[in-house]
Amino acid sequence: MNGRFILIAGSASKDCSPDTLDLAIGFVQSFTREILDRGGGVVVLAGDEEGTKDDRGTPHIFDWVVLREVERYAERTTKPPRIYVRIVMSDTAEERKIEDANLQVLRNLVQRNVANLQYIQSHLFTGGEYRNRQVEISDAMLAIGGGKGTYSTAEEMIGREKPVFPVDLPLGALSDDGNGAVLLHQEMASDPESFFPFTYDDAIHKLSLTKLSRGINEADGAARVAVEMFESEFDAHPRDGLRARTTSRLRALAVVAPLFSAMSLILKGFEFFRSDS
Repeated sequence: MNGRFILIAGSASKDCSPDTLDLAIGFVQSFTREILDRGGGVVVLAGDEEGTKDDRGTPHIFDWVVLREVERYAERTTKPPRIYVRIVMSDTAEERKIEDANLQVLRNLVQRNVANLQYIQSHLFTGGEYRNRQVEISDAMLAIGGGKGTYSTAEEMIGREKPVFPVDLPLGALSDDGNGAVLLHQEMASDPESFFPFTYDDAIHKLSLTKLSRGINEADGAARVAVEMFESEFDAHPRDGLRARTTSRLRALAVVAPLFSAMSLILKGFEFFRSDS
C-alpha cells in the first residue's frame, strides 16, 4: 500500500436515516485509519461542510470526516511525516467556503507536512474539472453514497483500470440525483473484473464480508477487508510500465502470431498449386 492514494468520494441525502449515516461515517473513519496504518494515503475534496449538516449537526459529506481522521492520525503517530492526504480545492475555498474549525484542520495538516494541496483556479472549478484532477492523482477509489458525480468518477477510474470499491449502504446523495455507490455495488457483483481487474476472483469472494446494509458486518471489519482487497490488487500487478493484464495479452499474442503466419503460408501454397494446375 506504500505510496498508493485512495480517492474517497460520495455523500448522503438529507433524508438518509441517522443510523445509516452514522454507520457510514464510522466506516469512513475506520477505512482512513487502515489506509494510513498500511502506508497509503487518501484523496478528498475540500469545500463547504457547514451547509451539508442536518439538525443534529452531522455532515452529509465525508471529506472533512476523512481530514479530521488524518489529523488525529498525524497527531498520534510516531512515524516520520509523509504525505497522508492529497486535497483538491478551489483557490478561493479557504476564503469563501471553509469554516474556521475546518480551516484550522487544514492548517494543522499543512504545518505537519502531511498534506498536499491541489488548487484549481476558481473560474475553472467545476464538477468535471475537480473530478478529473481527483482521478489523475488517485490509484483507486472508495465510493460511498453519492449520485451521478460519484458514479461518473467511478466509471472514469474503471476506464483507466484503477480499482473501485463501492459501499452498499443506501445513503442516497446530497444532491438527490441517484444512488451512485449502490448501483456500482450491484454492477460489481455481476462484473467484478471491471472493478478489480487483477484479483476479481478474490474480490467477489470477499464482497459479502464488506456488506453493511443488512447489519451483519461491523464497520471496522468491513473497512479492513476493503483495504485488504485494494492491497491485494496493488500487489497483483507492477506499478510502472505495462499493466499485468496488458502484458499477459501481449504474451499470448506473441505465442499465437507465429501460428497465424504459418497458416498464411500454407494458404498461399494451396493458392499457388491451384493456379498452377
